[in-house]
Amino acid sequence: MESALKRIARYERRGEGALPAPSRELSRLEQKFVDLIAEYDGRKSMTEIARMAGYSEKSARISVSKLLDPYRSPHVVAAIREREAEIAAQVAVTRTRHLRELMRLRDAAAEAGNFAAAVTAEVKRGQAAEDPIYIDRREIRTGDIDSMTREQVEAELAKIKEAVIEIAPKDDSWLD
Repeated sequence: MESALKRIARYERRGEGALPAPSRELSRLEQKFVDLIAEYDGRKSMTEIARMAGYSEKSARISVSKLLDPYRSPHVVAAIREREAEIAAQVAVTRTRHLRELMRLRDAAAEAGNFAAAVTAEVKRGQAAEDPIYIDRREIRTGDIDSMTREQVEAELAKIKEAVIEIAPKDDSWLD
């Protein structure tokens, strides 16, 4: 399903000159369409959203084409973009918002007696702090040489040396 903003961008790329400025207020039906896009964009098709807004079954598809075309309905496109920007600002993850939400979750878990979840939320809060209290360090070993004894390492090196000698030519003819 194509999102409203992607469809709008597609119309803009089609390029019919400079984009017109929004020229009028939204009608009741257009406002309902914008509100429903904010709620269902990406989860329902644009035609379904138009029908939910009150556009007729027969004309919903054509109405969507007109409503999302910035050259035909600049006021609707501007309203959709404005609403999308508002939503993006509301759901943006900031350090302060993140820490506040972790604190809320910690408190709710503690009140419910779920102390493991409360401790986990508090640890995550400490990791997300500007000057982290908890630092998660992990060591990833990609080979097993670290777990080998000196004798095992020497034996493996000897095997590699033998394999290299078997591949290399016995004389210097390859140098010519």
